[in-house]
Formats: sequence, C-alpha cells, structure tokens
Amino acid sequence: AGLKTMKTAGNANSQIGLPMTVLRITPEDEAAIVEMGVSMPGEMARIAKVAKPNIAVMTNIGVSHIEFMKTRENIMKEKFGITDYLPNGSKVFVNGDDDLLSTLKSTPEKQIVRFGLGENCDWRAVELEADTEGTRFICVHDGKRVEMYVPAAGEHNVRNALAAVAVAVEVGVPEEKAVAAIRTYAPPAMRQQIKEAHGITLIDDTYNASPDSMRAALKILGGLKATGKKYAVLADMLELGDYAERGHYETGAFAAENGTDVLIGVGPLAKHIVEGFKNRENSVWFASNAEAIAYLKDRLHPGDAVLCKGSRGMHMDEIIHALSE
Repeated sequence: AGLKTMKTAGNANSQIGLPMTVLRITPEDEAAIVEMGVSMPGEMARIAKVAKPNIAVMTNIGVSHIEFMKTRENIMKEKFGITDYLPNGSKVFVNGDDDLLSTLKSTPEKQIVRFGLGENCDWRAVELEADTEGTRFICVHDGKRVEMYVPAAGEHNVRNALAAVAVAVEVGVPEEKAVAAIRTYAPPAMRQQIKEAHGITLIDDTYNASPDSMRAALKILGGLKATGKKYAVLADMLELGDYAERGHYETGAFAAENGTDVLIGVGPLAKHIVEGFKNRENSVWFASNAEAIAYLKDRLHPGDAVLCKGSRGMHMDEIIHALSE
C-alpha cells in the first residue's frame, strides 16, 4: 500500500517556510516529504533541528546559492550537515552522477545509496528512450530490471524518479506501486511544462532559474524533435554574487553547444549569456520582455520551439502568455 503523505507546498523550505511546513503534518499523515533549502552557512543546522528527518535525499550540488556560500564544496558541506540530525543507521540517497556527491562514502552511522545513470549507482537508469512527453527507461537495482516511464522531460527527471522510487521502497511501498505512481506525475505550473500554441512548441520553465536548471532546460530544448528553429529566451539569474558574470557567460556557451539555434537574452545580466553564445548572427539582447515578444512574434513559424527561462523576478511567464494567445 501507499502512505498518506504530506509534502512541502510551493517553496516553503526556508528558516521561515520549513517550520510552517512541519506544522502542517497531521496525526493521519504516515510520511512527510520536507524540502530543505539553504542559502547561507549555518542554515541547515537550524532547519534540520526542526524537521528531524529519518531519510535524506540530495539531488545535486549546484551554484544557485553561491553568493553567500562562495564554492560548491561549501554548498555540499552545508547540505551534508543534514546527516548530523539523522538517526544512526539512516540512509542518505545521493545523485551518483554529481561530481561532488559521488565522492561521499558510507560510514557505520550513515549508509550512502547512489541513484543515477552511471555504473557506480545502486539504483541505475539504463536504455533511456526520450520523447517530447518524458522518458522511458529500465531501472536496475539489486539485480532486478524494472521498466519505468517518467512523464517529464530531461535526464534530471529520470534521476528524480529513481530517487522517488528508491525512497518509496525504503519506507515499505511496493516497488510496482511506486513505479505506477511515477507514471501519473504532472510537472507544476511554470516548471518545464511543454505545450503547443499556433504550431509552435513552448517550454514554459519560467518559475525560476539557476545555471544548473538552465542547463537542464537547454538540454530539453536541444533534444526536441522540432522541424523548425529552436529559440532559447533566457533572462537574468539573480543571487549569484561574484559568480554572476561567469554563470551567465557559461550558460550562453552551453546553449551554443546543445542545439539552440537562436538565443535571446533579456535583462542586464543576460548580456553575458549572449556573449557566451558567440554566434552574433543568431543572438540578440533586449532590455524588456515586451521587446523580446515583438521580436519573436515577427519571426516564429509553425514547427519552431521556444524555451523561456529566467529568475522569478524577470516575469518570463509574460512571454509564454503572449505567445500562447
């Protein structure tokens, strides 16, 4: 059987949001999935004391909060601090494809369980077959092979699905029930939702952005089987501190190498994305969403695909709405 589960609503994962989330747990709930967000040193200790988790899942070590953390190594150290608040003998599920998380080793107190696409993973996805709706793959663990389908684009969602099933099995949910539940998943609004309007494929990923999530979204755009051109409309990523210029430039370079035909930058920091793209003929920069909308409406044809992504404060959903009308 499945468990009655409470989960974090929206992004209530901070020093303020997490206690509010924990207070929502009722006596009827059999499990709680609590997102724990850290943006500065010392935060994990405060929120882990409140949450008192039994199991930890670490999906990646990115750069979205590098402004206060300075290095990815510091971010990992802060995140791994959650293990100080786990009971002895607990399992920590980590992305085995992440260059830093893959270095973590089991101890007598904490068992590291890896999920991912690499040979080092305890829960491994092989034989991936992607379509515009999601990815079909074989989940391999403990010598078993189980066919899975996650109805959300991108390899990162394959890893998320593996983590979800691995944890479900750990807490006693039958594997076939967990696999069936993954098939019913629907992405939240403004998070990698793929839709069609006027013959144009739109990837709405306008909820927020970091260099890591930009790369994931650009891989989805690059992997689409579009008959026309692939446009990436990318806006400023905020809260990157000293990493801002480099993070934006590298995003442009990644877009150029991963199938983006035309790049449109919106906002002051996005100038660096355009610089990184290097293809001057097929890149353009605008100060506002309105200018980007006018440019796109003038050039888009049926068969084209458009990705829109930027930090929440950039209101990139305005572009999706304009192109959907």
